[in-house]
Amino acid sequence: MSIQTPPTLLVLAAKRLLRDQASAIAALEYLPAELFPYLFAMAYRGGGHPQLLKALAQAWPFTVLPLGFLMQRPPDHAPKRAADFEAVFEALDVLLFQEVRPRRCKLRVLDLRNTGANFWDMWLGVSTENCSPTGPVTVHSSSPNMEHPLAPLEVFLDLNFNERDRDKFSMHIIQWAQQREGLLHLCCKAVRISGVPFQRVRRVLDGVQLDCIQEVEVHCT
Repeated sequence: MSIQTPPTLLVLAAKRLLRDQASAIAALEYLPAELFPYLFAMAYRGGGHPQLLKALAQAWPFTVLPLGFLMQRPPDHAPKRAADFEAVFEALDVLLFQEVRPRRCKLRVLDLRNTGANFWDMWLGVSTENCSPTGPVTVHSSSPNMEHPLAPLEVFLDLNFNERDRDKFSMHIIQWAQQREGLLHLCCKAVRISGVPFQRVRRVLDGVQLDCIQEVEVHCT
């Protein structure tokens, strides 16, 4: 007979707040920072919590939000997941166009790569061995020869081109970044190309600052 470890007070508090989103949003100003990763991960994985995710992103008390790692999880509620993803970007738009950010918000890096396992593992205290992390979250400058003192937000994105991936997601992010030029910096450090027409790749790369790229992997004739 196995004895299950009882949930921590943080987990119980997060679950309680998740059941009452209005109260959770109203209390964000006073909640301990340790609750934010629990709430964000639970809301995103469960789906259907766009307003809570939007409020969490606007008050994010850490410098990095490694959203890409959560996006690698199985999409149990794909339509709701898309709405939640858009809610995060709506929150970022509000932050980008505000002259004064909310007091608690320390967000400087949005990481859309499959990184961040260490962050979520540290705060959630759960194993991430089966989630195939590609490395730790980085908050360093996007390029050793480039500085962006006027850009309040850096967005990290890996570009993967293959026959199964129509790169709609990459194009959406690139177009979003281009429309907010000067307010953020889009950094693509790794590009992987496999069996796709070069013109399709070029259309995407035209919207990327190429001096950020540090790794290129090509598998095609």
